[in-house]
Amino acid sequence: MTKEYFVLYTPEDMNKAYELFSKEFSRAEIFEVLKGSDDIKKQVCLLKLDKITSRYEAEILVSVLTGQHGPVREICSAKINEFTKNEEYRKFFDNEKLSEIILDALNDIIPTVARNISEVINLFPQKDYLRKRLMDRILEVENCPLEEMPSGNHEITRTNFKLYWYLDALAFMVDENDYSETLSEIIQNAYTHEDYTIREKVANILSKLKGFQQYKDSLKNDENPYVSRNLKNVL
Repeated sequence: MTKEYFVLYTPEDMNKAYELFSKEFSRAEIFEVLKGSDDIKKQVCLLKLDKITSRYEAEILVSVLTGQHGPVREICSAKINEFTKNEEYRKFFDNEKLSEIILDALNDIIPTVARNISEVINLFPQKDYLRKRLMDRILEVENCPLEEMPSGNHEITRTNFKLYWYLDALAFMVDENDYSETLSEIIQNAYTHEDYTIREKVANILSKLKGFQQYKDSLKNDENPYVSRNLKNVL
């Protein structure tokens, strides 16, 4: 289970972090810390981590992407974003068993975490597997009843939050010639969604695809400008 985002750090915690930043950690020590339970040490070691050199290291890094306090997840997602943008390190993430953790991070209550993963999801070597599992998850969410967010915010539901970030990630994974019954079903289910942010994400996906004209025509005339602007220059 994901831990809370907001963590109250005491002055002693801050002094500890300052002292740790002044310390040198070997690579072995960094990854031992990441396997441990000291949040402050984990944050420091994540910030000090400048590269990965094996699948083993990539697995340990991804393992702290979920189930940690918010600051750890946030820094971890930024590091994964950084490393997957580097072709030299990208190959170490070629592991299907990491895929579910990566997809789970798109559900993170912290938008920065979701965005950090969403914008590089198409760079993972197991892109095709991730794409299939992502579309499966989208269909599951589209067919689920609305769940309220833990905060009790009735304007944003957990279901819509998941769908928003899943669609955001899918937009990074499609190209103009993509077509499948699953993709068509996803678009058909969501293009008239009552939440304009969901329609906005669908419009963004459609702007990258050939075909799907009836959906494009509908969203071009959407009453919300954040939706229609995505298709402004699309025929």
